[in-house]
Amino acid sequence: MNKLNTFIQVVLTVFCLLAVTEGRSAEARAGTSACTDCEKLYQQAIACLKENREREGLEYLNASISKAEAAKDSFWIFKGLYRMGRYHDSNSRYKEALTCFLPLLKFSDRVLPNEDRSRIFDGIASIYFEWGMSDRAFDYYLDAEKFSRSIKDSVGQAMANYQMGRIYYHQGEYQRALDAYNKSMEVGRFKPDDRRQAMYLAALGSVYEKLEQPELANTYNNQALEIALKTNDFTLPYIYHNIGTIALKLNQRGLARASLLSSLDFFNAYEQENKGDSHAKIGVLLSLGKLESEEQNPTAAIKWLEEGLSLSLKEGFARREAEVIKELALIHLNQNKDNLAATYLSRYSHIQDSLFNDENRRHLELMKVQRQIEEEAAENEKIALLANRDKAEAQLKFKIFMIVSIGLAVILALLAYFIRLLRRSNSLLANRNELIQEQNQALEASNQALEEANLELKQFASVASHDLKEPLRTITSYAGLINRKYKNLVEEDDKTFFTYILEAPKRMQRLLEDLVNYASLQYEQAPAEKISLDKTLNTVVHNLSNRIGDSDASVKWEVNDLNLMAVPTQMEQLFQNLIGNGIKFHGEAAPVIRITAKKLSAGTEVTVSDNGIGIDPEFHDKIFGMFTRLHGKERFEGSGIGLATCKKIIERHGGHIRIDSTPGTGSKFILFFPASICSWERAAYTV
Repeated sequence: MNKLNTFIQVVLTVFCLLAVTEGRSAEARAGTSACTDCEKLYQQAIACLKENREREGLEYLNASISKAEAAKDSFWIFKGLYRMGRYHDSNSRYKEALTCFLPLLKFSDRVLPNEDRSRIFDGIASIYFEWGMSDRAFDYYLDAEKFSRSIKDSVGQAMANYQMGRIYYHQGEYQRALDAYNKSMEVGRFKPDDRRQAMYLAALGSVYEKLEQPELANTYNNQALEIALKTNDFTLPYIYHNIGTIALKLNQRGLARASLLSSLDFFNAYEQENKGDSHAKIGVLLSLGKLESEEQNPTAAIKWLEEGLSLSLKEGFARREAEVIKELALIHLNQNKDNLAATYLSRYSHIQDSLFNDENRRHLELMKVQRQIEEEAAENEKIALLANRDKAEAQLKFKIFMIVSIGLAVILALLAYFIRLLRRSNSLLANRNELIQEQNQALEASNQALEEANLELKQFASVASHDLKEPLRTITSYAGLINRKYKNLVEEDDKTFFTYILEAPKRMQRLLEDLVNYASLQYEQAPAEKISLDKTLNTVVHNLSNRIGDSDASVKWEVNDLNLMAVPTQMEQLFQNLIGNGIKFHGEAAPVIRITAKKLSAGTEVTVSDNGIGIDPEFHDKIFGMFTRLHGKERFEGSGIGLATCKKIIERHGGHIRIDSTPGTGSKFILFFPASICSWERAAYTV
């Protein structure tokens, strides 16, 4: 019997091995064919991109990646995504580049060599830096530095420190930038006349210039220039620009002119070779304009600056455009061309506003892209797990079928085989439980990422509340000084320009305050407490006392001593917005605002009514949206955020808000609070 069992087991083993071997051979043949196709498509893509046939090249790359994904060929997936990411990055399509780069970090060390992984860290960081997200860029450069240090890559380590220094430099943290650049020089292990030294030495010169140490700055710039001239390095025009800028500060105008013109010559030559840097060239033209302005040559200064302005417009460099326009405004102001100067200043203000809005929009868009990429990656992992499970189940069924086909004659051997299969199934079940546990951990990580996103929103609100207000206060102060100095020297009609300049920062500050209040509702978890609506309304009326007195308004309420479990500051903000609107949007009659409360079975309705201008019913659903305004700023000023804030506050307390209004008859805002947060007594107040 034992011999029979042994014989049957041998037959089954050989049969299964033959079947599995044949399956693997078929898979290997299919994989080899797919690899060949991937390589052909990839080479066709490279050829098209070199010939500037972008559409065809990207189509070939997508086809290569799709073919590789179908064949599960990690090597060609990586090559295709990496090449496409570099192409998008070189063409300033940062969102598309990031979509290609981020998934690459999930590849294993076997698929992704060390030097490639380091390049991807650097590529992702550079994209974030170009998008103005310095904190995220710094994190990836720091990862690149740690990784380069772990594999003892001194070149990569030096470059990562250099890039972190650039971030510190652009943030105005010059001492930290100096430390990072010195670290690059320390770990770089440069050979004599290594062209990389020119870049790092020039960076040190730039920092010492900012630290008001021109002698040290000149020393490093001259060392960089010596190496760059020997190696004909691409940094030559940048070094000449640095030297010219320092000479201009030291009033060495002859040296400044010669250095700046040399820098401009190199940039022009690079343009002929399709290696130009228009952004840096505009900086040189701006410096030449300042030089001519200081030498009292306004015509020459305007010539350089207008060339810089033309190039800025052509390349779409809004920040450079703003810098040039500001300098042109100063020159025209010095020439007493106040109207032209005011035109340039108005244009400068418009560009600055656009840049602020673009940065916020870009920041939100990038966060959305990264979230989409992470969600897609999680979904792909889930699909892969399901595919592995299906494959395991298919293999199990195949083996069972093979065993059954032997027949009833080998029932004892089948019984032993089934026992082994049961053990294997238990092992698979344990593996699946392990995978489920990993998925739960991934879900916890996603929740952590969401908390970090809320923290970033809080940081943004902090920046908007503090850092962004400081430039507005500076603009207001200097505009006030200019107004007091020149208001008696200009025509009466021209004084309106000063009014525009003084009023615009105030409107921007009010908008920032409204945005911060709205954003804080997204992340603040202030505790609710029992508050009296009567006392809350008293506080609100006290806050609005000046406006009430100026408009001869009447505010009355009868709320039967309604108490709410709510956040006090949010309730004050809610009713201050609604009462303030009633005071603001009124006709010829003095404003009359009335607040009443009515108990319902499901909760409480609080009605805020006024005798104002009213709102057309077609706009009732729109007025609670962000930045919704129904009237021009000339008639009624405001940010268009107040009612959106009211809606957010009432919803955070489990209620809702609606409006009942027609033009000319006033408005009623009906607030519903759920019964769970309401309690009653009796009282009435009148102002």
